[in-house]
Amino acid sequence: MVWQASDSRAAFEQALKERGFWLARGDRCGFVAVDYRGEVYAVARYSGVKAKDVDAKLGDAGALASVEEVKSEIAAGITAKLQEFIKDVERDAARRALHIDFRKAEVVGRHRDERKAMTAAQQSRWQAETRSRAERLPKGFSGIWQRLTGRYAKAKAQNEREALDALHRDRAEKDALILAQIAERQALQREVQAQRQAAQQELLRLREDVAHYISPERQAPDHAPKRERERKREENKRQAERAQRQRRRRRFEP
Repeated sequence: MVWQASDSRAAFEQALKERGFWLARGDRCGFVAVDYRGEVYAVARYSGVKAKDVDAKLGDAGALASVEEVKSEIAAGITAKLQEFIKDVERDAARRALHIDFRKAEVVGRHRDERKAMTAAQQSRWQAETRSRAERLPKGFSGIWQRLTGRYAKAKAQNEREALDALHRDRAEKDALILAQIAERQALQREVQAQRQAAQQELLRLREDVAHYISPERQAPDHAPKRERERKREENKRQAERAQRQRRRRRFEP
């Protein structure tokens, strides 16, 4: 989206900066983007275009600062307060990822135990019912007499019907359990997806915040009172947005 919306290197560089990335000269490839953590992203790969198209739009990368120079610039602009803010956001993202892993492991383990318990219970019940049906069929002289009178055949037919009904019952119980587990896993997957999207949005916002706090325009002395008022308004807006995101995240916490 950023690549398509930018018609020049200046526009592309500004769009990257607004999203918390700095354009730099790569060691092996021409143009790369660097975030506040020092992570390097190849522009061609992450924009989904060919290297020659990047060169055609952005020109010569030789005039840009190197990756190491950009990293130094970013590090110089990050204050202790900003570092603590970054750590808070990253700790929150790590805690959310750990919670996701715990929930997935808990559901997988519980579902496995439920299926195992049902299988054991059905096998025990089947064995008890089989013994009960077998006791209906007389043995010895009584069995011979009932075969002659037809009562043995009726008891045998009843046993076969009950065995078939029991088989259908057990299959229905197992299907119901599997469907319930699938529904729970799907609900969990939606929750996981929502958490991941929230984490992604939080990190994107963090990059924007870092770029905002260490931007050269913000540190220039001209029109300081006006920019200070604008800065405070922007900071209040960002704090309100962060508070709203934190309230949304609490819905997913145990």
